[in-house]
Amino acid sequence: MIINSNTRKDISFRQLVGYIYEEHLHRADGEEIEEEKRDERDFILLHNFQDYGVDLENTEEIANAFLENDKQRRRRKNGVTMYHEIASFAPEDQDKMTRSMLYDMARKYIELRAKNGLVLARPHFDKDHVHIHFMISGNEQGNNRSMRVSKEQFKGQRRAMEEYQLSNYPQLSKSYVQSRDGVQKKQKYNRTKQEKVKRQMEKRTAKFSIFALILEEFEAAISKAHNLKTLVKEIKGKGYQVYERRGQATGIVVNNKKYRFTTLAAKTKYNKKMELILSNKKVALETERRIEKDLADLRRLREKREREQERNRKNNNGRKR
Repeated sequence: MIINSNTRKDISFRQLVGYIYEEHLHRADGEEIEEEKRDERDFILLHNFQDYGVDLENTEEIANAFLENDKQRRRRKNGVTMYHEIASFAPEDQDKMTRSMLYDMARKYIELRAKNGLVLARPHFDKDHVHIHFMISGNEQGNNRSMRVSKEQFKGQRRAMEEYQLSNYPQLSKSYVQSRDGVQKKQKYNRTKQEKVKRQMEKRTAKFSIFALILEEFEAAISKAHNLKTLVKEIKGKGYQVYERRGQATGIVVNNKKYRFTTLAAKTKYNKKMELILSNKKVALETERRIEKDLADLRRLREKREREQERNRKNNNGRKR
């Protein structure tokens, strides 16, 4: 059995309940699937819903129960509202599985993972292997305590679940993967080393291609630029976004990744020109600040003289009287 856990940080309870109930399949042609076409091993399991009085077939009521319980969750930034966990079995074991077997293992997993939480569980049979979906509340039912578990705790729960499966249902031999803890490698689900290397090479090639394109465009822009202002104009004319640091244009942004002008220039024959452009910009900024300081000093001196003249005028008027 392979158990995967995903978190959600929004309140899309209705969407996930609908997905587990397979509403996207029921309404594909405008009509619900006929009852006899559903797998005979199908079931719906609700845990800790006794306080909400929900109808087992009413997805709106079930989603609202999750929403009501979530109101008691302690609010924090990026807080988890729910967990979507999936227990999958090997395709080779599919014909050996019964409804009572699946229901029992779903019950056992809830006991191990979310005894105090709000849980919806249902098996799916729409792929080449049986898998059970678990929708678990982000906080315990009726209070604000989090349902979060550490990596070590989750690993222990998976191992305990597999031991339960091995002890009670040894016929499911192909689904025993030692909870992915390194004791035994996953069968069929593991990516091979060659595939990993291939993906890494593809990523590196893609990154290099993007950088090479940006470098080519930057080299064309700097060859025409006379100063930082014209360089920025050339780059923006090619459709790129320029980012600033401390009020000065610093580099190019592509796909949320920043490329400094100095880094790009170092890869071209225009490195010295880039240094000159940036130094000229620095001199211009320093000159601008110096002029602003001189103007401020002149304003203060003029105000001081006006105050002295006003004070002398008042003193002269007093002596005349």
